[in-house]
Amino acid sequence: MIKINGLTKHYTKQQDIRPALKDFTLDIQSGETIVIVGSSGSGKTTLLNIIAGTLRPTDGNVWIDGNCVQNMSLYELKSQIGFVFQQAGLFPHMSVYKNIILPIITSNIKTVPKELQIKAEDLIQLMNMDKKMLLNFPSELSGGQQQRVNIARALSTNPDIVLMDEPFSALDILTKNQLYDEIKVLNQKLKKTIVLITHDFSEALLLADKIVVMDQGEIQQIGTPKNIVQKPSNDFVRQYKSQSLISYEKIKHFIE
Repeated sequence: MIKINGLTKHYTKQQDIRPALKDFTLDIQSGETIVIVGSSGSGKTTLLNIIAGTLRPTDGNVWIDGNCVQNMSLYELKSQIGFVFQQAGLFPHMSVYKNIILPIITSNIKTVPKELQIKAEDLIQLMNMDKKMLLNFPSELSGGQQQRVNIARALSTNPDIVLMDEPFSALDILTKNQLYDEIKVLNQKLKKTIVLITHDFSEALLLADKIVVMDQGEIQQIGTPKNIVQKPSNDFVRQYKSQSLISYEKIKHFIE
């Protein structure tokens, strides 16, 4: 479980400037997929970096299974949290295999080469890619394949939590839709706690167990996709929801 309590983040000491994050409080249950949605500058990435332990809040705390993130070591955080970035960020001089196992190597997890090979094969196949592609280099992969490898790499240490920073924004719509379906099926198997940030309300509707709508560093509404579609809490949520490009067929179960 992730417990976020009263997070505030100022990037400057000038108190008259709006904070990047203001009094953010949220409980995330184990196995939930939470989608944080909002426009650029709403505080989404700041929140994700604080959860990951790479950024310290001005006020407030994040707790993972009762442990304060600020007091956890880098190795503890890396063993519990996988991170999927907007750009795949694969090392171009490394094969797909080496990219996938890199977090295991750098986390000091004791293993042997045979186990690493089996792990990489299992993960690449889990992402609907042929294990022969472990020998490829990133430049030989499509954008969608690179992001699949990025996700496999995030899962390599078997973390309980996966943080995803706009992971599909650079992909074409066909590849996005394929990955949406794959992520949902994947997490039905793995039961990871996923925190995904996006500016795309359609994406939030399709992926989330619970949606958090943000604006200017503050929570505007928290609810299930159905709840937010049917009962937006204010004009901002109502207007943001109206920007969704998702088809009626895909959201009719939210509104009927």
